[in-house]
Amino acid sequence: FIVNNTIFGFAGNTLDKSQVMTANTGLLILLLPLIFLFDIHNNSNRFIKPCFIFGYLFLFLCSSVIPWDSMDFLGIIQFPFRLMIIAVPLLTIVASVSVFEVIKKNQIIIFISIILMIIINSIHMLSPVYTRNLVIHNDTKYTEILDGSILDPYYASTFMRAEIAAADYLPSTFLDYKNASKIITTIDNQPINGYFDKTYDTLYFEAPINTDIIIPITYYKGYKVYGKSGDTYVEVPCEPYLGRIKINTESFNEFKVSYIKTNIQLASLMTSALTIVSLVLMKLKLNKKRKTI
Repeated sequence: FIVNNTIFGFAGNTLDKSQVMTANTGLLILLLPLIFLFDIHNNSNRFIKPCFIFGYLFLFLCSSVIPWDSMDFLGIIQFPFRLMIIAVPLLTIVASVSVFEVIKKNQIIIFISIILMIIINSIHMLSPVYTRNLVIHNDTKYTEILDGSILDPYYASTFMRAEIAAADYLPSTFLDYKNASKIITTIDNQPINGYFDKTYDTLYFEAPINTDIIIPITYYKGYKVYGKSGDTYVEVPCEPYLGRIKINTESFNEFKVSYIKTNIQLASLMTSALTIVSLVLMKLKLNKKRKTI
């Protein structure tokens, strides 16, 4: 409701703007980087120039001008406006440096004008928040939001929106999460075990041998199931079944389910660690260079 009441926005798909989620930079981050154009030949702006170019490029890619319907391979990002995650920080850097250059040149009138623009734009963007009819107050009871009438007029009855929001991270396979079994069952929904020991990322339980069972955990890549053989655990193949984890108990009757990080998660952690180390080394090198000068 904030975004749809701003003056400028991108929809990024074929539906009417009133029917879809829209996102935008806000007028200030859209316009302030243009100040950079008056100082584009300054040698100190070698880092800012690519931020300027790629910031507006990714912003343009969010627009409905781009034929997203013909680029199914990019469907993984779900919404084109998620490219603003890249565009907004880049344009914010350019806007900040550009405004700083204005201040440095003592153009106080321009600076005051920018501050006034920020205030006016912020009031405009936040006004829908204060005038919204559907509001959850501090004294609103949990039972009052279960039917969705306060929280969301388009309430989905298959899950608790009050607890898991839009649930777009759940498997696409239909499952009535509101009424789904919270115990271990067979694929015919016959109860197997109503008790299991659960820690932060591991579940321990017992089940009869040679039985196809459903574990009440939403299936994601990374979950591993192990059967206990003596003092060791042997991995048992698992697969998704209506959004849950399905296994055949084979010859085991004691099990544990653990979440193991996937390869892409490990690669992401390594990338983040290398980035931090690189930034620290660059900072140390820069400080050493300044001391030498």
